[in-house]
Amino acid sequence: MECFLASKMDSIRIRDEGIIEKADIMFKDGLNIITGKNATGKTTVLRAIAKTGEVRALNGLSLGEKMALCLGGIAGSSLNTCFLLDDVTEGLDSVMVERIMGKLAESEDQIVLTMRDARERLPPGIKANIIDTCSFDLKTT
Repeated sequence: MECFLASKMDSIRIRDEGIIEKADIMFKDGLNIITGKNATGKTTVLRAIAKTGEVRALNGLSLGEKMALCLGGIAGSSLNTCFLLDDVTEGLDSVMVERIMGKLAESEDQIVLTMRDARERLPPGIKANIIDTCSFDLKTT
């Protein structure tokens, strides 16, 4: 899932959404990485953010697939926007991950992405706000 919001996000408060019972998340300018194991709420956070604005698909896929989305604004605009990216580095080798993360970290936009095991996979020197799903209250089954 890739999206953009018409304006940057400061925070989001999630209650009873998907697997998440409760999560209060603060975002920063630049690169924000939501990390955690599978089925711990990473994509649920992006879906909750997507509900806060007008959604535009960047790659033509429907909401809920691993895709590109735009929230608010005009597709392709980079003026005061927030991009949401879901699993964009999954399955890539470390060289490609380093290239992609380097480009994202250099962006003047706010970027929120999901990345499983980011603490182990994030290339050295990449500055990012790490948001770990272990801080979320998850629903029990």
